[in-house]
Amino acid sequence: MISRLFIYIVLFLFLAVPALSVNSQEVQIEGKKNVEYNLKYPGIMRDHPLYFLKKIRDQLNLFLTRDYVKKAELLLQISDKNINSALLFSQSGKWGLSTKSAYDGEQDFMKIFPFLSQSKKQGVSPSQDFILTLKLSNEKHQEVIETIFKDVPQGERSLLSEVLNVNKKAKNELKRF
Repeated sequence: MISRLFIYIVLFLFLAVPALSVNSQEVQIEGKKNVEYNLKYPGIMRDHPLYFLKKIRDQLNLFLTRDYVKKAELLLQISDKNINSALLFSQSGKWGLSTKSAYDGEQDFMKIFPFLSQSKKQGVSPSQDFILTLKLSNEKHQEVIETIFKDVPQGERSLLSEVLNVNKKAKNELKRF
């Protein structure tokens, strides 16, 4: 009985895990090099009726995670998902949702730095690989935001230019690490 249950669990994991590891396509901008960084697939997006459950889950995961570096990694993942959903919304012409997702993504990215500072104070510095990942992610976010900015209607540009300013602040913050 137990071996049968074990087989079903292994079979389920074997079939379910590859479906969860989907990454987004790369975006090419004219005149700039393409940043080699894959954004996480957003899953349930802002226009889905159950999106609030995803937000609750993310906040609960952040609350229950005690390691500051792990919290920073989780915030990076959430930020990447928001930026990717902003790109997907812009491709489908949902500009309001696109700019709001980009704004939330950059705000989540800015929340990473206090956690990294706290972990340094406690004597646990983030790895250089993680810092490099943060820098690549920041460049990819800038690339995606500039791509969206090219096509966004005039009314949404003010919030998107604010998002670009937040991205530049994050780039300056990254120089400290």
